[in-house]
Amino acid sequence: MNSNLYSVVFQGLDTLHLVYRGSFDFDWWKSADLKEKKIIAQKKRDKPFVRMGDDIWEVSERGTREYAYCLMRNGWRIYLFNNKGMDSSLNQMKVEVPSTRLRLGDLGFIEDARDLCCQILSTFVERIQRIDIAVDVEGFSMEDFEGMIFYGYPKKMRMIKSDLTNTQFVSAGNPGKAETLMIGKNPLIRIYDKLKKSIKDDRDWFHTWYEQDYGTILGTLGDESQLPPITRFEFQIRSNVLKEFQVGWFEDFWEKRQGILNYLTQKWIECKVDDPKKKSKRRLPTANIWEFLRKVEFAKHVDVKRERPCSYMSEVNIKQIIGHLSSYCAKEKLFYDFTKHGNFNEWLFGLFKSKILLSPSFSRADFKSRLIEKTNRLHDFKPPKSFLDWRVK
Repeated sequence: MNSNLYSVVFQGLDTLHLVYRGSFDFDWWKSADLKEKKIIAQKKRDKPFVRMGDDIWEVSERGTREYAYCLMRNGWRIYLFNNKGMDSSLNQMKVEVPSTRLRLGDLGFIEDARDLCCQILSTFVERIQRIDIAVDVEGFSMEDFEGMIFYGYPKKMRMIKSDLTNTQFVSAGNPGKAETLMIGKNPLIRIYDKLKKSIKDDRDWFHTWYEQDYGTILGTLGDESQLPPITRFEFQIRSNVLKEFQVGWFEDFWEKRQGILNYLTQKWIECKVDDPKKKSKRRLPTANIWEFLRKVEFAKHVDVKRERPCSYMSEVNIKQIIGHLSSYCAKEKLFYDFTKHGNFNEWLFGLFKSKILLSPSFSRADFKSRLIEKTNRLHDFKPPKSFLDWRVK
């Protein structure tokens, strides 16, 4: 299908989950009134409620913990729960921003979320738990996936431990029957029929983007079948991958959102036109719909670099060294024979000195710069001048 027939109905944020960690007053958790309400509610097999400020909160259990849940504040969905017991001073508030606020692109919602948090927590830190970047494409239907496959980049994904569901490529399923495709874990891409979903569950979507409600649109067209197909491409990203993009606060994401989308569509996954005659899936032509998605822009592009954060567990590095060194010795046929080489430690020290340090692939300058960089990242370390002038001889 020609990409000129496609058009973007919506692009931008569709889901935003923020987490605030801090401390708040637990008196109302322990109040006799609340306990009595819970006991009465449990006997009636009902849900206990408690008033907090101007809002009514439902109080429930989350595993072995209690938590408060509110869906009463103009569409905000808010959770309050503690992490380390009822007397903990470190608690958590989760805010799900209403999708109607996100669709409008008004950044005032982030200040409203923080103001809301200030009313509940005395001190807090913010982090993003989940973000969905969505692109709704008119003119492309789920049936158009016939003859297409999704190809990922398995080596890079394994390195970051965020691989695709199928480490090489995954078929779009039976032609004409696929309603929702979900590929990957984190990041995850979810593709579905947005028109069908909106008619069923989210009719406000029509008013937001067509400036008419669904009934008016249907009355004008006369038949639901006259509506053009609309498919949503939704990229879900959670906190641990956002950290790999050096994204913490919302402002970090807002600055890098175009670069992150470009990374996901160009370096993470790709939709290709399948050809059973070609063995190499990487060399298959890119589908027109994916070329179209790569051109979608809603912000200034900022280059992003995805890096796996340094592990604070040194034991992990030791295990990696053992694996890499044993692989190197096996490939180079450097076998240890106690009848010829004597003491194992001396053989290993000699091997390291003669083979690794003298290898043209081992760069002393590169090792020094990486050591400084990672030490700085882990310990906020400012090396002295003597350390900067250090050379491995």
